[in-house]
Amino acid sequence: MIITRTPFRITLGGGGTDLPSYYLDHGGFIFSMCINKYMYLMLNRRQLTDRKICIRYNKVELVDSIDDIEHPLAREALRLHDIRESVELTSIADLPARTGLGSSGAYLVGLLTAIHAYKRAGVSIHDIAEEACNIEMHILNEPVGKQDQYMAAYGGFRVLDIEKTGKVHVQNVPLDFMLVNELVQKSRMYYTGVQRSANAVLKTQDDAAREKESDDHSRVVDSLSNIKEIGLQILKAFQDGD
Repeated sequence: MIITRTPFRITLGGGGTDLPSYYLDHGGFIFSMCINKYMYLMLNRRQLTDRKICIRYNKVELVDSIDDIEHPLAREALRLHDIRESVELTSIADLPARTGLGSSGAYLVGLLTAIHAYKRAGVSIHDIAEEACNIEMHILNEPVGKQDQYMAAYGGFRVLDIEKTGKVHVQNVPLDFMLVNELVQKSRMYYTGVQRSANAVLKTQDDAAREKESDDHSRVVDSLSNIKEIGLQILKAFQDGD
C-alpha cells in the first residue's frame, strides 16, 4: 500500500491572481502558507480475482472501467497514467471539503504522487504540481488557478511568482521561528458549517476577466491588481517581522 499526505493551505496575499485569465496579461503573485491539516490517500493493488477499480471518498465506487468513475480528479489522474484496472484508492481528510483550503489540489497532488510511486517512476515536485494543474485547468477545464497544486506539492511558507507564460517560480520565505509562533498564537480559524464550490465563485471572476469588452472586466482586473499589491505589502511585513 502507498500512502501520501498533502497539506491544506491558507492564502496570505494575492489570492485570485493565479488564474490564467489574469496572469496571462499581468503576471500572478501568491503568498501562501500550508498548515498541519492534511489530505491522506491510500493506493493499493487489488488482490481479488476481479479487475475492478474501487474509489472510496464520501461514497464508494466499484467500477469495471475507468470511464465509469464519477470522481473527476481520480478518473483523469488514473487515465493520464493508463492505470485501468485492479486498483483501490481511499482518501481521508482532516478537514471537510469545499471550505476554501485547497482540498482538491491536495487530493490531486497526493494521488499523482502515489501513482508515480506505484509505477516506480521518479518525478520532481514541480512536475507533480504541473501535472495537477494540467488535469484541473486543461483536461477538466475547471476555472481554477495554480496556487493549490503548487502549495500542496511544496508546503511551507511560499511565494509563487507566475509569469505571463504561466511558468511558476516557487520561492521559500524564510521566517523567524518567533515570528511564526506569534502568528500562530494570534490566529484563530473557525468552521462555520458552510461549504461552497470554489469553482462557482472563481468562474464568475474568470468570466469577467476574460470578457475584455464587458462592464465588469476593468473592475475585476483592477481589484485583482490591488489584491496583488496588498499581497506584496503583506509579504514585506512578514519579512520585516511586522
